[in-house]
Amino acid sequence: MRTYATELVSRYRNDPNVLMWELGNEYFLAADLDAGVRPKNAGAGAKHLGTRPKRTREDSLTTEMLRSFYTSMTNHIHNVDPNHLVTSGDSGPRPTSRSLRENFPRAVWDEDSLEDHLASLRLGQPKPLDIMCIHYYGNLKGEFRPETKPAHVGGFSIRGLELLTAQARAVSDAGRPLFVGELGQRDPHLNEDPDARFLNAAIDLLEKEGADLIGIWAWHIPHQRRGKD
Repeated sequence: MRTYATELVSRYRNDPNVLMWELGNEYFLAADLDAGVRPKNAGAGAKHLGTRPKRTREDSLTTEMLRSFYTSMTNHIHNVDPNHLVTSGDSGPRPTSRSLRENFPRAVWDEDSLEDHLASLRLGQPKPLDIMCIHYYGNLKGEFRPETKPAHVGGFSIRGLELLTAQARAVSDAGRPLFVGELGQRDPHLNEDPDARFLNAAIDLLEKEGADLIGIWAWHIPHQRRGKD
């Protein structure tokens, strides 16, 4: 990974199209989960990658392992390119982050308090990362579809504006820039709500809270619903 990062970053470090370097996509959602429970996940059996047929517990990523990776890789990128910032690409911690971390490898899914959740957010994105990153999807009521089990943090829905506000303020209180790398609307989708009420409310909220950069989720992926246009 260091070899890849060196080749990529050194090749494009002077390209004016590069805003920052992002280490990955939502790595922390895999933190403190026993990889052996789902042995076919995480690229297992990919012949072109040379990965083993099955994952085991030894393939698991703990919080401390990810913190170590973020720290070492950020320092490495800074050495190759001192002129660009580095962010994690994380979505933020799971709603059960503390109990998973403290009980690994046993999976305990106890809901975090709001204080624990925000502490996990700060813990999971250590300096020298320059920018803290979250991804957020929701709706104005913070509701889930009937077939989906609701998820909460300290009584707040993980799809509601209250939790987004708390996360933004926690990053600000830590004195770190905030990059909302994905911001999207769920249930109703935009073709059902052309005024995009949640999305606009979330943007207004984040501007008020001083978010530094917002990326709107606008990819057209076949399994995701979209409007006729």
